[in-house]
Order: sequence, then C-alpha cells, then structure tokens
Amino acid sequence: MFEPPPARPVPLCWFPDYRDTNPYQTLLYEGLGPTLAPEPAPLAEALDRQAKVAGGRMIFHLHWEHAVVAAGPVERFLDDLERFRGRGGRVVWTLHNLEPRDPRMAGAVADLRRGLLRLADVIHLHSLPAVAAARAALPLPPERLRIVPHAGYEGAYPVLQRSAARAALGLAGARMVLLLPGRLAAYKRPAALVEAFCRVAAPEDRLILAGQALPGVLPPGAPDPRLLLLPDFATPERLAECHAAADLVVLPYVQSLTSGSAVLAQTLGRGVLGPDLPGLRDVVETGRTGWLHDPARPLDEVLTAALAEGPQVWADRGARCRGARPPPRRRHVARPLHGAPRPSAARPRGAARLMPAPPAEPPLDPDAAAWPFTADSPVIAGVARQDRPLAIMIVDLTGLDWPEIEPLLPVAREVAREQQMVPVLVVDLVDFRGLRGAGLAYDTLPNAAANAPLGAGDWPAYLARRRAVLLSKWQPAAIVHLGTRAEWER
Repeated sequence: MFEPPPARPVPLCWFPDYRDTNPYQTLLYEGLGPTLAPEPAPLAEALDRQAKVAGGRMIFHLHWEHAVVAAGPVERFLDDLERFRGRGGRVVWTLHNLEPRDPRMAGAVADLRRGLLRLADVIHLHSLPAVAAARAALPLPPERLRIVPHAGYEGAYPVLQRSAARAALGLAGARMVLLLPGRLAAYKRPAALVEAFCRVAAPEDRLILAGQALPGVLPPGAPDPRLLLLPDFATPERLAECHAAADLVVLPYVQSLTSGSAVLAQTLGRGVLGPDLPGLRDVVETGRTGWLHDPARPLDEVLTAALAEGPQVWADRGARCRGARPPPRRRHVARPLHGAPRPSAARPRGAARLMPAPPAEPPLDPDAAAWPFTADSPVIAGVARQDRPLAIMIVDLTGLDWPEIEPLLPVAREVAREQQMVPVLVVDLVDFRGLRGAGLAYDTLPNAAANAPLGAGDWPAYLARRRAVLLSKWQPAAIVHLGTRAEWER
C-alpha cells in the first residue's frame, strides 16, 4: 500500500467517464486534495501512462462494471489489470450496484467481479447498509473494504422556485406532483409505478417521469393525461426544474445498493418515498426526510397513503433534507483511495446518526470516563479518555443469524474505531455461542420467531418498549442499522 502523503501527487486513472451525464465523479475527484492527480482513462491508456511513472506508482479506479463488458472481453481486461498491479499499480473498485442494469450482461459481469475480488486492493462502498447487502451476495474481504459516503450534489444543480417550475412544465393547477427521475430501467419499476398511480391518483395529481426510458419498461397504450413523460436525457437544468415542481420523489426500486437519485432529492430538498432497501436506507430517514415502506407492501397502498398525506407533510420532509448530507472531508476520500489501513469515517443517513457527545468537565475519573463499562474492561481498551465521556455506537444486527453476523463484525469494529466509539451489538439470536467469543459488548432483544409458540401478542409494541429500554441503558451517540427488523426511535 502507498504511504500518504506522497512526495508528489500519485496519478489516478478512472473508468468509465460519466461526467457528461452524472456529476458524481466530478464531485468525488474534486474532493481528493493534492495527494492524487485524477484523470479519466481506460485501462489500456493507464498502462501506457504507467510506463512513464517511476516504480509504476499509479492507481486505477473502476466504477460501473458494465462499461468494461461493453468495451471488450473480460479476460483481456483482467489480464491487463494483473499486469498493471504487477508493475506497482493499485486497483480501487467502487461497487455501485449488486445486479447489472442490463440482465444480458449478468454472466460477463459475474466473471469480471470474480477477477476484481482477487485483484482489487480497495473495494469502496458508500454505506454500512451497502456493505451488509453486498457481503450477503459477494465474498467481499473485510480487510479491503473502505466506506466513503456518497456526497451531496450541492452546486451541481440549480435551485429553482416551485411556482415557476410548475408553470414551465404546465403543472400550475396540479395538487400533488410525484417524480421518478433518471434513466428508466426495469429495476426502477416505472411500469408498475405508472399503473399504480393511474389507479389511485386524483384527477389533479400528476406523475413526472424524467429520463431516458429503456425499451419495454413503460406500459403500452395511450398515456394517461395525469402523466408527464420527458423521455429524453434530462439535463441538470431540467432535473432541477422537475424536482422544484414535485412534492416528493418516488423510487419504487426492486434493488438498490447506492441511490444517486435519493441523494439528489435530498440535495434539492425533496422527500423520498421508496422501499426499505440498503441504497435508500442510507439516505432516507423515515418520518423525517421521507418514508421507506416494506418492499412487499403493494404499490397501490403505498401511493394512496402518500398522496393522502398531502403537500404540506411532504414539504416539511423536504425542508429537513437540506444540509442533511455534508460533503466528505478530503481525507475521507483520498485516504481510502491510497489504500489506507482503515475505512473512512462514514456518516450514512438513516444508518449511523452521529451526535456529538455531551460536554464534560475534564478531567473525569477513570470510572466516569469508562461508563457504562468498568475502567478495566477490555472492550474499551484504547478508546476511553479522561477528557470526555465514552461514546457508544449501537450496531443493530437483529433479524440476522450468526453466520450472517460474523462477517460484518470487522467492518463494525473499524467504523466504530474510526469514530472513536465503542460498538455494542444488539442481536435477537437464539444461540449465543459464536457471539460470546467475538470479544465485543452485546445486548439482546427477544426473538419473535422463537417465541411464537407462546401465543400471539402485540410484539411490535413490546419490542418498541424493549428498544426504548436499551436506548436508556446505553445512551448511544450513534446507531448503525445492519439488521432486518428493529426500528429505533431517537
């Protein structure tokens, strides 16, 4: 691994270059600072440049894998990547999606990922929920994972007035306006959204679909007059206009590891309605900045409830979005790309809600500094300090069995260490043997399935009370959601 900071900027080539259609890469590489010199280039060009760099000291950063598949044989790319590493280069792979957007590429993408799992020095994801989902599908080595959150899009899109935007789009008389932005691929379920909206929406409601539609993803037949279809590529100005006109953004995804559309909605002050998936859970805080529903709940029911809430409820949620996602500090971006030994300090919205520890009058005595642990507890070694109270990070693992929990522990440890917190695992396991040997503090919630034979009861209310007791007991500074069941109220 490189030892930052280098004497001169380390060249970094990234591929593919999608800056013309997505400001994500522009914002990412502008945040690197002076230790890296990024430029877009395919791997073949990176190899040519590497020949002119002392010791081959370069970084190749791969984003969306389908671009490699579209450009040529996967085997040739992996051979070139191995040659790049053999000359002294390092490889960073950002995992944006679990499934390829074009199902026809699934086999080639799977072959490519097998090679990347072997060759990538750093595997970058945007949040802990994304790590949990990705590790359930791929054998990601925890020692090579780095978490750098998806930055907001401040400055990349204009901020427009609602009334002017609605007038420009012919929506001045609309009541509730919903928006599905971006490229309309099948995983976004645009057809299901259109059909559900047409069944439940009022005559004065409108749905905007703003983005290029892939063949066959929209329902056939004459469009409903309540639909506004903008099928061409949406420029930043047009996307900003659509967001300004909308009351909320609807993202009815089948799967999502990272959602730039959700981040854009947050940046432009619009609440998000969507299923409770990792890429949305990272951004949306249910009840505060949007609403994440059970993915199995029928879309008709979800839309009916959201439309019934009315414009003011969604305006309040949108107002809470602004400023919710600060851009990562430069060291949080540059250090993982250099291959630093620890993950970046991530602050995924809805996953780890970090709050400053309460002020203390230093110095504290050892017992006060270590509360709620004893001063000699091994789980707080290297973290407890006498100038501040101990900060607790609850790591919610409820709904997971031990084989699912064990591979998540190294990531939870590193993120807690980076935040200078102590992780406390919350589980609903039946068998604790593996957990007892993990060397981490833990607490428990009852397992609903194991207790089912005792008879029906109001489990949601009971679990809510138990979670409230845990919050009072541990007084956490952060909660990280990696489980599937608990809904914590702060």
